[in-house]
Amino acid sequence: MAWTSEAIPEYFQEYLGEPDERVKDWFLLNSPLYLIAIYVVYFLFIVLGLYFMHNRKPFQLKGCLVVYNCIQVGFAAYICEESVSSAILAKHNFICTPLDPSYNRIMLRIAKTFWLFYVSKIIDLLDTVFLVLRKKDRQLSFLHIYHHSSMVFNWYLGVLYSPGGQATLSVILNSFVHVIMYTYYLLSALGVQKYLWWKKYLTQLQLLQFIIILLHLVFGTINGCQKPIWLVYFTFLYLWSMVFLFLNFYATTYDNDRKMYLEAIKREQQKKIEKRD
Repeated sequence: MAWTSEAIPEYFQEYLGEPDERVKDWFLLNSPLYLIAIYVVYFLFIVLGLYFMHNRKPFQLKGCLVVYNCIQVGFAAYICEESVSSAILAKHNFICTPLDPSYNRIMLRIAKTFWLFYVSKIIDLLDTVFLVLRKKDRQLSFLHIYHHSSMVFNWYLGVLYSPGGQATLSVILNSFVHVIMYTYYLLSALGVQKYLWWKKYLTQLQLLQFIIILLHLVFGTINGCQKPIWLVYFTFLYLWSMVFLFLNFYATTYDNDRKMYLEAIKREQQKKIEKRD
């Protein structure tokens, strides 16, 4: 089922509009069946993987994780560099840059970078695979699964309907954050725990990213730079969900850490008092 007018119910066509002519026939975008297959495999693996690993020892996978995270850092850095370079050549002002659907060389380069970014979101699903195989059930949270799975769908729509324009800033920011994030994961896989004190600030950076993109989206919509409008509404609601979930994660994780730290100090003080007595 290719992306033709017949692929979308008639009553949706007028509202959704047509996919971008330049990208709608590209691999992974030329049929919604690819997206469906990705989700079926992803959620089946989680269910069956958890069942399979239930009475088994966790895999260590240190070598695989080191290689995987190195690739992720390099791929995210490449996407970030390509996005910035293309935006400069296209003279994006990052305040109001409507989508240019032309076949101009620079516009096609931006569209290709968006496609690579979408591919990176699919590759990110391997994070979940490694968590299941390593039996990191505590990290396999609703936030993790929702974030990873929804990013694929969100950027499937984004690349298919708006591969450029205002969304370029989102690609730049997210790929930059992923360079930092997968560097952290790489250090963790290497076991250098003394260099991982900045996890809290990584979460803050992720939150800041969503807030900047949200404000950029609102400002662009007010100035008439964002189209199609249904994608704007969808992205707006999605970003709010991410801000809420990450704020909840931040409060739960780091407030608990702070409480545990204060309790540990109190215990130490109590021991000193008891020794004096």
